Amino acid sequence: MSDSGVISNIVEIKNSTFGNNGYNCLEIGLQGDVLPKEITIENCQFTGTFSNNAISIFGTQNDALITIKNCTFANVSNVLRISNRSNAKNVKIIFDGCSVTKWETTPEYAGMILCQDYTSTAAKVDENCLFGNDENLVPKIAIAIKNCTGPNGPISFESEESVIGTKDASTQLLYVYRDKGSPKLLEYNDNNLLCFPMLVCGDLPDPIPSRIVATAEPVSGIPDNPPLIPGF
Repeated sequence: MSDSGVISNIVEIKNSTFGNNGYNCLEIGLQGDVLPKEITIENCQFTGTFSNNAISIFGTQNDALITIKNCTFANVSNVLRISNRSNAKNVKIIFDGCSVTKWETTPEYAGMILCQDYTSTAAKVDENCLFGNDENLVPKIAIAIKNCTGPNGPISFESEESVIGTKDASTQLLYVYRDKGSPKLLEYNDNNLLCFPMLVCGDLPDPIPSRIVATAEPVSGIPDNPPLIPGF
């Protein structure tokens, strides 16, 4: 049974079974200027084998909400590819009650979510930072995973660094790939922290907080706590 459709800037795909084998299954926001603001994929079974992604979302509007709920995935490379070709801000993605039997086992490309920048030129890929922070250091994309199961069992984690860009098939849930970036695959570390989306296990905070960046090292010769000058 299928109850699916596209209404203006709303995409709803519910109670559907996708049993054919192929490369990608669902492609949303690939072409055109009208991009969705609300996407709901619910109670769907992806029983076929998809050598790439089950769900590919290439672009959305600002303030978009993407909900993937109570879906099963039998055999995929990654469950979701998000590309943010529109450089949208305040995009929220919620995985709730989903299960994945098999995903990519190559360590660099394993996991539930691929963030792929395919639109930025080499000169603009770092500046665009499609999956990172906006000008207020708030992540452009925030992702919640709750009540989900992966090939390695129930999905649970306490920190982003333990599941983002680890290049370890047993732990990696999300990775960033930039077609014209150098490097193409980003490593999750202090230098690249602001280039990744927010990823939480459980509910997203409301509002999405800004990220705190490390301050510069103290200038040589100036103590951390200089003495007070009398009269000031």
